[in-house]
Amino acid sequence: MIGLNDAYGGPLRRDYIRRQALTLRYILGVEREPAPDVARILEHVLPELAPSFEFRVVPNGDIGGDGALTSWDPPCISFEERAYHELALAIPRARFTGLHELGHLTLHRGMVQARNTAQVRDVRDLNSVERHANCFAAEFAMPHDIIKDCKVPRDVATLCKVSVEAAEYRMRDCAMWPRGDDRQRIVDGFADLLKKLRSKN
Repeated sequence: MIGLNDAYGGPLRRDYIRRQALTLRYILGVEREPAPDVARILEHVLPELAPSFEFRVVPNGDIGGDGALTSWDPPCISFEERAYHELALAIPRARFTGLHELGHLTLHRGMVQARNTAQVRDVRDLNSVERHANCFAAEFAMPHDIIKDCKVPRDVATLCKVSVEAAEYRMRDCAMWPRGDDRQRIVDGFADLLKKLRSKN
């Protein structure tokens, strides 16, 4: 097992990662699809567009972590059998893992890194290759233009075939959640807390 911890990469801003994800959606011809078939992209579309790219399924236990790995020479994304089976069934976590690895392929040329959410180290956001890949996966899976009319995280999860947790995180990141009264209640509560803290000084 290799690369199971987070690592330092060059600093990447979120707007750069967003542009890369949206550009790749366009190149792949899925810019308007709410939930592109990630297994099809990795197994069939990418090898057609980039003949040197390989997609491999390896025995369980060969990778560890979340069961997927991006490597180079040749450029390759590997999935353990278990993770591949979940990807083929479009299980939200496996789809996100596939997009996460696609993020490494797009953003981290030459670095060998497996997705392992359990072992992410405390690396600054701009330098964390795992956070870069997660950001790429979220931007690719849930583009703002596709989710902008969704009211609650479950709507995004259903539309984009992601977990409710990932959908809520993305909606918060886009300042779409919480909505209306909930958001105002949070803002008011924070203002009250600041007022109380200032009065104690």
